Amino acid sequence: MKRFSSEVIVGMVRTLPLGVMVLAPMGGMVLTNPALAAILGLPEDLLTEESSWADLLQAIPGNLALTQVLVDCVEHKELRSLHDVPYLRPDGMPRKLSVTTSFLPLEDQGTHVVVVIEDVTDRWHAQDVEHERARVSEAFQRQRTADLELFALSVAHQIRNPAMAIGGMASLVRNHLPAGDDKADRFLDVIDQEARRLENLVRTVVDFAFLPTPSPRWAFLPELVDTAFKNLVQIAHAQGREILPETQVPDLDVLVDPLLFLRVLQIVLINTLDHTPGPQVPVRLNVGNGPTITIIDQGRGIDEKTMPHIFSPFFTTRADRVGMGLCLARKIIREHGGGIAVESTPGRGTRVTITLPVSSCRAAEAGTCRESTP
Repeated sequence: MKRFSSEVIVGMVRTLPLGVMVLAPMGGMVLTNPALAAILGLPEDLLTEESSWADLLQAIPGNLALTQVLVDCVEHKELRSLHDVPYLRPDGMPRKLSVTTSFLPLEDQGTHVVVVIEDVTDRWHAQDVEHERARVSEAFQRQRTADLELFALSVAHQIRNPAMAIGGMASLVRNHLPAGDDKADRFLDVIDQEARRLENLVRTVVDFAFLPTPSPRWAFLPELVDTAFKNLVQIAHAQGREILPETQVPDLDVLVDPLLFLRVLQIVLINTLDHTPGPQVPVRLNVGNGPTITIIDQGRGIDEKTMPHIFSPFFTTRADRVGMGLCLARKIIREHGGGIAVESTPGRGTRVTITLPVSSCRAAEAGTCRESTP
């Protein structure tokens, strides 16, 4: 390997856009570059071979975080230590610095300290802006959901009594019709069916608006999954269909409200059943790190036009559905501190990924005291 002369190395260091400082064992500055002075807001003549790191610390009083990083490197002989620290320049301009420190053993010259400093203020500002944008968006979405709940609840109360009255009157009319009036029976069937649909809509809206606050406790995840699939099998059986489950669920406890979390699993699994044609319905459920629960089907999939609306309240592609399932599932998962995402390819199936906080998962141990899941 070619060895460069010290003059070449010094020249290379001085052209770097990152601030570089090499300190001798006694604290003297062996090497610095113009970028270091520019980043720290100091004159270059303060950072010379005649200077020491004590001179540097005196020139930047109050910057305790940066001082502590340098002291720790010297005292603890840390190798390749990376820190993000706040920094206040002498001109009063606050900055954010990424500081990398390490030891450099040199033959016959002792161990030197190498410090590399990068100004990452703009990057941090961009992240702060993005975080603030996400926070505002989340707050807006929550307020929008709350407003929608109030509106929907008001509408539901207005619809409930008329819907029940329509259904009741349809039954009375049917009882007074002469036998054999098939046409009238068909009309009354439609009225009765739509009245029940309105009543179901009202129940769903009220249920969504009055969703209880989660009461998390440790629940055995395999039991929750098993219960959800048993319910799905019963629904499929009533339709003359068969569920072909494939599950990979390790022995984990999850800190969730069992009833609400089970409801989320059922919503996703029933969607799988609804959107997979044929007498047999393959469903795969895997549990991965995160923890994440992934449910995959081989159904019709979701097209690009529909995808942006799948979590919207009352959005459905089926006339016999209210369209609150995924909206409700997302609300429940968010209140658990998690998230839910959907990926789909038309004609090839859909993947739903439920993510919970890391603190909401632990390995189940034999003999662990645990309440039974529903």
